[in-house]
Amino acid sequence: MGVVRYGPPASGVCYRADGGGLAVPLPARTPAVHICSLALGLALLATPAYPQSPEASQAQDLTNCAGAVAALGRYDVLTFAGNENNEWGAVLMRIMAAMNREPGVEGMTGRYAASAAKGYWAERPRAEQEAQAQSCRERFGSN
Repeated sequence: MGVVRYGPPASGVCYRADGGGLAVPLPARTPAVHICSLALGLALLATPAYPQSPEASQAQDLTNCAGAVAALGRYDVLTFAGNENNEWGAVLMRIMAAMNREPGVEGMTGRYAASAAKGYWAERPRAEQEAQAQSCRERFGSN
């Protein structure tokens, strides 16, 4: 096992010290290596970002919406029973039913995530809460 030692930054020289103390200059990187590395990095950054497929999980959207609606309607998502007959209670009931069908946010796991989202939305201005809740009602609140 050798130890790698680098020369001064301006020299661009690398030496490998073998067990016997023999110092052998290692091949320096050529400009072509740097250009290829740069081209590969740019190619990776230039790949297009595709929209989320319809089959992708909606767990994050559902829990965020449950939190927004709960904050607006002042519901506790941890104990919400779903027997509300007002406008936002019915929307929250449908969102939570969808959460129970979504892998990863079924049962109390989804309720804990929605409770955290409710904490976020409770601190937002009422206009933002209403806008988000309305958007959620359009996405998840209809049968």
